[in-house]
Amino acid sequence: MPLKLGIFVVVLFSLLIVGMLAYKPIRRAWLESRQRTGQIHVRDDFGDGKLNSRFATDSSGTCEFKEHRKAGVFRIDMGTSDRDAGIVYLKDALDITKPMTFRHRARVLDSRGLHGWNLFYIAQNTGYPQCADLRTIQQQQLICVHFRAPYPPYHNGALEVGYVSSSGHPGLMWDQVNSRWVTGGPGQPFVKTTVSDFHLAEFHSDGGRWYVIVRDQSNAILIKTTPVSWSELYNDSEKNYWFIWGDDCTNHFHGDGESDYIDMTYTFCKTLEKEKTK
Repeated sequence: MPLKLGIFVVVLFSLLIVGMLAYKPIRRAWLESRQRTGQIHVRDDFGDGKLNSRFATDSSGTCEFKEHRKAGVFRIDMGTSDRDAGIVYLKDALDITKPMTFRHRARVLDSRGLHGWNLFYIAQNTGYPQCADLRTIQQQQLICVHFRAPYPPYHNGALEVGYVSSSGHPGLMWDQVNSRWVTGGPGQPFVKTTVSDFHLAEFHSDGGRWYVIVRDQSNAILIKTTPVSWSELYNDSEKNYWFIWGDDCTNHFHGDGESDYIDMTYTFCKTLEKEKTK
């Protein structure tokens, strides 16, 4: 019996070693096979001191982008002027006809005058995303999940989820209490929360319809929308769709945000137009 047990332990240990050695090559081959079909998986835990090369930044006024390797976070630090802004965006334009999933865990560090810091939004624009005035941004934003500043009636802050429908602005906002989309504007629905806590924003799309989930620091669901057809969104005929987070407005808001991780699976648009104009 001891001999059989010893043989079993040796075999089990050998299989464990083989599995450990084979895991990374198998996973790498799997990811490469997905990327050959146009599907990309990107994850950044912000632990190596530099932003993943698939992302880029744009800023206005005073703004610093910094990845803190030891803390494992990425920070967007702004000044105290409304012209201060900073965003991170995915350099690959999205093919919205294909399945995609985004997860971004972030929080507000300093809400100095901050009115809305985006956990993420999807914008439609031919060129790369840029910080801009509020009117320009509103013309480009299609789907948005953002924090509201902690001031009455928001107290410690709030979350809002909205999208611009085919009928145009003011768009529709998610009413979590009644589980429905309602017209935005004065008194629009929001979910109270503590914006200085980390929140996880999830975006899920099967290529035909999309929905949003937002979880609090304990991973409890704060918001879960009903699915919306991509065909219901406003379309201004711009050629590309972009994933963005941060504060993009150069004439109203400013504040600091911190990201814990970003995880994305998507298909890039092969008709990407990469020209960026200043």
